[in-house]
Amino acid sequence: LTGQASDNGSTYYIQTMKLAAQLHLVWEVAYTHSGQDGATGLGLDSQGNVYVCGYLAEPMGQDLVLLKYDPNGNLLWDRTETSESGGPAAATHLHINQEDQIFVTGYRAVNSQQRLYMAAFSTDGEKLWERSVEDGDYAGGEILTQGTDAYVSAKGFSNGSYQYVALKYAVWSRSPDVQQDNAYATPYLEDELLVRFNPDLINPTFVDNPDLTFDRLSNLIP
Repeated sequence: LTGQASDNGSTYYIQTMKLAAQLHLVWEVAYTHSGQDGATGLGLDSQGNVYVCGYLAEPMGQDLVLLKYDPNGNLLWDRTETSESGGPAAATHLHINQEDQIFVTGYRAVNSQQRLYMAAFSTDGEKLWERSVEDGDYAGGEILTQGTDAYVSAKGFSNGSYQYVALKYAVWSRSPDVQQDNAYATPYLEDELLVRFNPDLINPTFVDNPDLTFDRLSNLIP
């Protein structure tokens, strides 16, 4: 179980509990950030780890939060996502597929409107991708997966009336299998495209620079 709890009626925190089949308490844990925080969704992966999504209050707005606990209730990591304009952001629904990818839906404020927001995370907390719907004012949505597809439904408000949206995304996962070619010393992932350039032709700004991960080919090879 997860949700919002308070000890005094004025400050709130995220409370998560595990109950046995006989409904007695196995463990409980509190996640406190600012005193005005809450949880909106919970899920389990194939290893029994617990994921909780919700929101954290901040001085300038509100952040989306994703938490991971091990099967014994120990916090392994927390991840937050902020809005682009400093306004509110929150997660409203969480779903975990058969490959243990964590999908979160919610909203993030952009120019005083709450945009529908979706993101996928790995079990290590790495953000795999994110998407948003720019048209309308949303209070979050729900997401489900089937095979390699993700389905999102949400209710929003646009041009003076409510609207309902249904979205379908094709989800692709990079293979974790590392390959080694006898002709080259550099290992690579399965199905990964490798392009080899003459180092004398490359813009030196791109060499060993982790901040430059992509650019126009004309900038890479002047």
